[in-house]
Amino acid sequence: MDICRNIHFNDNDDPRTKTDRALKIRKVVEVLQKTFREGYIPLAELSFDEAMLESRSSFNMMRVYMKAKPQKWGTKLFMLLCSAHTAYCIRFEVYCGKKQNTSDNHPADKTKDLLL
Repeated sequence: MDICRNIHFNDNDDPRTKTDRALKIRKVVEVLQKTFREGYIPLAELSFDEAMLESRSSFNMMRVYMKAKPQKWGTKLFMLLCSAHTAYCIRFEVYCGKKQNTSDNHPADKTKDLLL
């Protein structure tokens, strides 16, 4: 349990931690993104989905409440899947809350980000 409590992938004193809630896991997410892209050649049909990684930890800065989900509390992900049959995730983005003073809070903007 001490390993999980003390594991860090980033510097706590980095000034970007104040603006990017996912900064501590950003490098891990980027490695996963690259591995997922290289591991599968997508078909012509792609689908978008959202998922919830269950988490009740009060230390999770990206934790959200979604009444309609079976897991009410957790980290929300937007995913680009290759097909409904395999459910292989090609790309995903971690939802870090609403962005202030921007217009890209709409789900269509998240879809555009996943395609880029």
